[in-house]
Amino acid sequence: MLVASELGFQADYPEENILFIAENTNTKAICVTRGKHGSILLWENSFYYRKGFMMKVVGTAGVGDSYLAALIAKLTSDKEPEKVSDFASAVGAIIASHPGANPK
Repeated sequence: MLVASELGFQADYPEENILFIAENTNTKAICVTRGKHGSILLWENSFYYRKGFMMKVVGTAGVGDSYLAALIAKLTSDKEPEKVSDFASAVGAIIASHPGANPK
């Protein structure tokens, strides 16, 4: 991971890099998106994994922004990280399956 590397640390597993970043930046929540491979969410000292949705990608404009907005909105209101991660991934998949950053 680029951020961990820039901070002088490089591990073989993403979880190690995520923990290093969290500990060295006093960050309590970190999410790493991995495109079609899903995401890893560190929330309240636990990891949550989400597989990517299988769908045809039409465009990627706005996918990351939409994912992050959905993740933050749900984390501040839902408090069930598994459901939060599923919701954010679904929003990202919907955006990616349509042209443009703001499909109807």
